[in-house]
Amino acid sequence: AYQMPNIGFFNDNQRDAVKGGEVYGAIKSGFVSGAATEPILAKAILGSRELGSYTHPNQVLNYVEAHDNYNLHDLLATLHPDQSSEQIMRKVETATAMNLLMQGMAFMEIGQEFGRTKLVATGENGELTHDDRERAMNSYNAPDSVNQVNWNLINERQDSIEFIRQVIRLKTKTGAFSYS
Repeated sequence: AYQMPNIGFFNDNQRDAVKGGEVYGAIKSGFVSGAATEPILAKAILGSRELGSYTHPNQVLNYVEAHDNYNLHDLLATLHPDQSSEQIMRKVETATAMNLLMQGMAFMEIGQEFGRTKLVATGENGELTHDDRERAMNSYNAPDSVNQVNWNLINERQDSIEFIRQVIRLKTKTGAFSYS
């Protein structure tokens, strides 16, 4: 990063500390699931260079969801199968707010603010199968039914959308959250 001062880089350390992560089926928890990742989070919140070779916070691209692997909602639903939709959405909101307020540029994927899911159950009794989970985790060649956005969730999750809107407003109006 120090050789390319005007280029941004995805911050995987921050991502995994906030939400946990999944790589080829191995799933681990992050802060929003109760993992003790506070030392990494403190560095990410302050824009610490210890998390990478960044020369300035404008090189740090913070994210908790992108097109690959589980999206945020699906990872948290997988980690917490006994929690309600409302409990999962509180975790989605917390992770998204943390991501937005850290030093650096914030990146969000479409539908993150309303808990977009790519978990489509195809089991005989409406249950999620191993293949369903694999498709959601690695959906580049999955059918439209997996990759489409369920826009009806916007109506169902207005509170989450408004919360994220307020966090974005806070970031843009408060100098402490600026990377300039």
